[in-house]
Amino acid sequence: MKTNYCLLIFFLIFLVSCKEKFEKSKWLFKSDMEYPYRNKIVDDLVENQKLKGLTYSKIIELLGTTNGESEPGKLTYDIETDYGMDIDPVYNKYLEINFTKDSIVKSFKIVEWKK
Repeated sequence: MKTNYCLLIFFLIFLVSCKEKFEKSKWLFKSDMEYPYRNKIVDDLVENQKLKGLTYSKIIELLGTTNGESEPGKLTYDIETDYGMDIDPVYNKYLEINFTKDSIVKSFKIVEWKK
């Protein structure tokens, strides 16, 4: 019985430690060619920051400029990219934010793909 409680406590501590609260400074921090904190804080960002309904300028103020080209009416922010042993990415995870014609966030999603 005590073993079950110990395992449960360990599991809960592990779950809590995997996610962190969103902080703009962590979101913007870039080390070499990657963003080491984004994967840990993106869940809090999309669950608690109320992105839907924000203006384009408020998104830029909150998340900074994107690191690549986006289509009109859309912004994308890299979260995690893995190159494996290749020059081209073999895995990518990014946040996609879509805007109305009036530059208001209408939707957002986290997109992942593997090669």
